[in-house]
Amino acid sequence: AKMVENAIVYSHPRRAVGVSVALSPDGKNAVVRVIDHGEGVPRPICPVSSNGSPRFQPERAQADGIGLGLAIVKHAALAHHGDVTVWSAPGQGSTFTLSLPVGD
Repeated sequence: AKMVENAIVYSHPRRAVGVSVALSPDGKNAVVRVIDHGEGVPRPICPVSSNGSPRFQPERAQADGIGLGLAIVKHAALAHHGDVTVWSAPGQGSTFTLSLPVGD
């Protein structure tokens, strides 16, 4: 819910927020994607990794609230043996992907 709330809050007015839910290709994970059309995630929270793709770092969330909700999502995902990834570009928005294992 926090990923959807953030997408709505940080998207440009009158822009749609996309949400999709599907199984991963191997059928082992539920994959939730939230796509917004906002300003993108600030680089201190989502720096570029060595392979050029952004990687979310909850430990870099700031005390003024920027990134704290994402840190909570990330820690909740990890507690359930899942993960959260993000693609983000300044001025183009972000795509947050939550992946959680499905039961047997």
